[in-house]
Amino acid sequence: MALFRKRAAQSEFWRVPPMTGPPETLYQRGIMAVTSGDGPMMMRAGWTLWHMSGMENFQAFNFLTDGYDSWKGKDAAPYSERLRFLQDLFGTLEEQPSPPVPPDIYNAPPESVQAAAAYFCALAWAGSQLWTEADAANDAETMGGYEARIYRALASSHRDFLPPRSIEIAGLLAARLGVDNPFG
Repeated sequence: MALFRKRAAQSEFWRVPPMTGPPETLYQRGIMAVTSGDGPMMMRAGWTLWHMSGMENFQAFNFLTDGYDSWKGKDAAPYSERLRFLQDLFGTLEEQPSPPVPPDIYNAPPESVQAAAAYFCALAWAGSQLWTEADAANDAETMGGYEARIYRALASSHRDFLPPRSIEIAGLLAARLGVDNPFG
């Protein structure tokens, strides 16, 4: 009987494209979301642009991170929802193969470095943010479930693409896990 049928699982809002069209049009929608301070719309635009054209294009990474910050602050998103987003973003990035990194990133053409830089920055941000949020919430279960994964992701990243906060977190995680600090 249809009356008692379970509803299909609803997609996480950040995975729902805000509109259809080419990346340029979606980028404009993301910019409109920035000017209006619509964090969830920025996140939706960023996630869609990332999957359409790469994290390094059309400010996909900026839409995700700035949208998250707006959603977390202005909209006071609950910890459980923020955690789901960070776990989804980190897990999706973690599953992707990392782009190739030229041997000398400083003398390589920018287009040969952009994909790797965006990937490692996004992975570091997602892992570091996940760790920071779980630590602030005293969420030992999440911290324990992710600390080795976040450590591996940071330790396997190119150091020059990591922000200082992620390098510091890699050191903290190395100490907790009893392994060598890859950056110290």
